[in-house]
Amino acid sequence: MKNILLLILLLTYISFSQKLWEIKVPNENIRYVKELPNSDLLIFAYSKGNYEVRNSLSGFLVNKLIVKENESDELLKISNHKGLYNFHYSKDSIEFRSILTNEAKIKISPSVFEFEKELESFEKFYYKFELYDSNTKVIGNLIYSNIEPNQSNRTFFFIYDIPNDEFIYLRDVTVNEIEEQFDDVSFISPDENYYIESNYNKSIVRIFNFKTLEFEYEFKSNDDIEKSMLNGTLKYGVFDGYNKVGRVINQYILTYSFPEMKLIDKVDINSKYGFHFSSSHFSFCDDIVISDVAERDKYEFTKIYRYFIIYNFKTDEILFSSKDLQTSLDHCKIFAYDNCNRVIIDRDIDNRIGFVASYDLISLSSKKKQNNFEYFNNHFNSLSFYSNEFVGQTTNIEIYNSIGKKVLTLYNGLISQSEYNFQIPELINGVYFLNCQLENQNLNYSFTISY
Repeated sequence: MKNILLLILLLTYISFSQKLWEIKVPNENIRYVKELPNSDLLIFAYSKGNYEVRNSLSGFLVNKLIVKENESDELLKISNHKGLYNFHYSKDSIEFRSILTNEAKIKISPSVFEFEKELESFEKFYYKFELYDSNTKVIGNLIYSNIEPNQSNRTFFFIYDIPNDEFIYLRDVTVNEIEEQFDDVSFISPDENYYIESNYNKSIVRIFNFKTLEFEYEFKSNDDIEKSMLNGTLKYGVFDGYNKVGRVINQYILTYSFPEMKLIDKVDINSKYGFHFSSSHFSFCDDIVISDVAERDKYEFTKIYRYFIIYNFKTDEILFSSKDLQTSLDHCKIFAYDNCNRVIIDRDIDNRIGFVASYDLISLSSKKKQNNFEYFNNHFNSLSFYSNEFVGQTTNIEIYNSIGKKVLTLYNGLISQSEYNFQIPELINGVYFLNCQLENQNLNYSFTISY
């Protein structure tokens, strides 16, 4: 009975009481979770090309998006207005469908009739296109294929006015004839004033102004590391509002002004904290970055530990780390939404494949104080106790397993120094809870053993 009561007490400090919801999802990896503007809807994209629409308040399934014949199942695009979706590749015509019902709301087939008159036979494809301006315009690429034997494809970059059924911008971008085709990453800026397009082979990124219908900025990396970071941020970064774009890569946090792309922040986290950013899953909200990270075992270099952090890069403060709470450190993906007020954790904190959970960000950040991180820190098979303010007091430090059974007395006696480093004997993998009994208070700390 005593063990059960103690376990309840410990769990009170470290339990995730602000879990908003938990759902079971298809047993495949989540590629990303995308929030739909001005709605309570989320898009879940899975590794096998499946897409689900879910309610952000409950996680309930709303709809499953469909891929029709002659469409690609990659690079899903969602309009900012009325939630219409499309995929980046289509044959013969373009269709924009409702994310709630899959009903086709817009179907068009822009054509360069003057060019088609010269052709005897052809196939027509649309590539990397999307809606903007309250769903009245579409931007993308029109490709004429199999024009004649031994002839290359003909590609036109276009902006099409849907209500007036006409091109308002048309540019021939046929490779080796007019100019280099920009076919790597392309997207519309959040304020819908600019279009960003890039060419992977030439390491060029440029920004097209919708108002002037001209390219306002062009950035070439030319094998320069700093310029490559700029280009990479513009191509693969995320916007924080309309005027700032940021990216995490390796050990760096980078932010730039947009569209000028002037460097604002460059923060190196690896030199201080020992981890690096491990994937493209990250979010920026003001001075906060939320991302999964990777850390190498200092004794076993091939072993990598994966967890996530919430980090204020202006104050250099880790607001939360899941390292000591995860039951497994071999997988971690986190996605933020609702202006970074809430997060979704793939496999939840206890690494259950096929489950995801949503948490309130404030409650996660507060766990740092509840879990007494300021006094304890563990690193693999060692544990540090920062005891400076308790010198002269007696203490009893005990460790319990996940069912409340005591497995170890770590220390019992007078605190005579400002810091202790304890070696933890070999324990089976799992979550453990430390209880430090002092003269006037108890300190609690949880950590994970993972070999």
